[in-house]
Amino acid sequence: GALEIAPLGRSGPGLMLRASQQATFSRDAWDSVKPIDAGSGAWADGMLVASRMKLSDFLAELGRYRRGRLNCDAKVANLLISGSYPLADSERILDMLELALPVHVQRFTRYWVNVQARV
Repeated sequence: GALEIAPLGRSGPGLMLRASQQATFSRDAWDSVKPIDAGSGAWADGMLVASRMKLSDFLAELGRYRRGRLNCDAKVANLLISGSYPLADSERILDMLELALPVHVQRFTRYWVNVQARV
């Protein structure tokens, strides 16, 4: 199957998307077409799947599933992470980051967490 997206603020033809394709769009424009990530539906099974994902992007995604602030220091933002992580226990995910990457998870409170370079 296929579908066409046509942002309201843009005139002219829309963008055709076929099965296994995705695009991000706003009221006025759309981004380039990309293949759908095989792990994109894993959240429905309670998992966060990363495949060579930048740590900053990973933490932004994880932050959608927990309360409070989850900050990533710029010094570690481009570290790459891969794996499947259980969303039911975000504290465990943060603990796993310290084992897998050269980072330190600094918890000021349960709701204010910084991920920074390990010293």
